[in-house]
Amino acid sequence: MGVKSCAFSFTIMGCKICSKAKSKQAACDVCRIVDGNFDIKTVRYCSMCKAWICDACRPKYTKRAIAALKRATA
Repeated sequence: MGVKSCAFSFTIMGCKICSKAKSKQAACDVCRIVDGNFDIKTVRYCSMCKAWICDACRPKYTKRAIAALKRATA
């Protein structure tokens, strides 16, 4: 059960773009912007969000939206 938005396809657990992206060790952009957490963890790049996101934040669309809003208004 997916929802189409622009050219990207999403699933309940996270966007398919993130799941196909290469991972690296870095701070999650969502955790850093929303929580102030700079811990290094495995993150994947989301081209729609233009952010490196950890596995814990991938299904949290509300938290990702807050981070995107903060980035856009900064």
